[in-house]
Order: sequence, then C-alpha cells, then structure tokens
Amino acid sequence: MTARKALRKLFERVQENLLSREPSPFVDPLIVFRDDEWPRLEIGMKSWTAIFGEKAYVNKLYVYYQTKAAWGGEAEGFYFEVILWHKHHRSDWTLAKSKLPQWLSILRKNDFGHWTLLKGNRELEKAADKYDFPEAPTQISACSNDPNIAYIAEADLQTKRDIDLVNLCIARIDQHCAVISAFK
Repeated sequence: MTARKALRKLFERVQENLLSREPSPFVDPLIVFRDDEWPRLEIGMKSWTAIFGEKAYVNKLYVYYQTKAAWGGEAEGFYFEVILWHKHHRSDWTLAKSKLPQWLSILRKNDFGHWTLLKGNRELEKAADKYDFPEAPTQISACSNDPNIAYIAEADLQTKRDIDLVNLCIARIDQHCAVISAFK
C-alpha cells in the first residue's frame, strides 16, 4: 500500500506539472490503477485530435510503472509506450490505417520499434505498414529502441530525489510527445 500511494503521488505531481503549463497543451492525464495490469499515467495533447481524429481518445502516451512481481515485468521502473491504435480508443481505423505508413516512418527515424496485436492477441510477425489488414487490429504500439528513452530504471529510482524523478519523467514525456506531434 505504501508503494502504491507513493506511485500515485508521483503520477499526481507529473500530472500537475504538465497541466500547469500556460497555456497547457495537454488534455487531462489519466492515472490508472487496476488489479490486472501495471499502474500507468495516460498522456495526450490537444493538438493530437488533428492526428488521431476528433472523436478519438488522444491519451496515446502511456507511462507504466512495471514490476517484476507481476504481469511479466522485466524490471522495476518506468516504461514509456506510444499507443498508435487501440480498438477501445474510439479511433477511425480507416483514418489510422491511411496514416500508419507516415507514422511508422517518423517512428523509425526516431529509433522507435513497433508491434501489432491482431484479433485474439496474436502478434503480427511483420511491420504493420507491410501488412494488408483484413480487419482492424486489437492494438498497435511503439517504444523507443534506446533504453535511456524507453525506461527509467530501478537504479535511477534509487538515486534520485522525488523532484528529480518528477523532472526526469517530464523530460521523457516531452521527448515522446515531440515524436507523436511530428505525425501531423
């Protein structure tokens, strides 16, 4: 419980920092704690509606706290993932499918990898822009190939003061948001 409260407090401080920018370019970040998945902060920018669609859920950057104790976590620390498409995000698959080659090109230029989950959570074994989808996939996600961008490792957690950890999270969020914003 103590760790959960500390994590929530950290997410709240990051959330407050993002929303305190004037004018704030962010939609309300969502803090998610569920019993069956890693805790996370979901972040989106107002300008992303032009990218993902007016009706789409634009909180496309997920900041997970992963743990080795559950759900196949490989480490203790933060993990940053971009959700390009998710069947529950109310996005227009036709629009996303048409923009996917451009998005993946930008991700590759920024040294991000991606993966696709098809119906039944089967992983697509090729690049999404090289596949002719007969139907919308379950999810398409991306992550930096550079561990210094994709993760905040346990060693960092142990050596940083609270404010330094918040600032590091913000810096990584800004890096990821810049990549997503380039999708235009």
